[in-house]
Amino acid sequence: MVVFRLYTTKTISHTEEYNPVEACCRVTRKYFETPARLSTNQLTLTCRVLHNIIAHIIVPRKGHHDEINYYDVFLLDSILLGRKLDFSYIMLQHMNFVLSGTRPKAFPYDMILTKVFEHFGVFVHDSVALLPKATNTINTLL
Repeated sequence: MVVFRLYTTKTISHTEEYNPVEACCRVTRKYFETPARLSTNQLTLTCRVLHNIIAHIIVPRKGHHDEINYYDVFLLDSILLGRKLDFSYIMLQHMNFVLSGTRPKAFPYDMILTKVFEHFGVFVHDSVALLPKATNTINTLL
């Protein structure tokens, strides 16, 4: 399993299993000497469909769906190669990233979390939105 820290630095850490240059070459079927900034029109058809799923469902963002960041390349490459990924960890880190920004952003995964809460009998309708405090963590809330 690949250990990967999300959103901690602007560059992707190199592991034995992941090479960003080879990943860029795999998702575009073109040769690159250094990791390149990619756009969706450079991807293969399969990778375009996978990137659409990544950009809208796995790591949703508000706009710029045609731009591909290095983390998207990592996810595309991992899916293509069959590398095991911990999507619950990816989702938690993405929620943390969205809430830790200086500008408020839309909370991701709201529909699926509502379904989970309703399944367990947690009343979520007409509730007041509260921003989490910096001191609250997952461990203190459980």
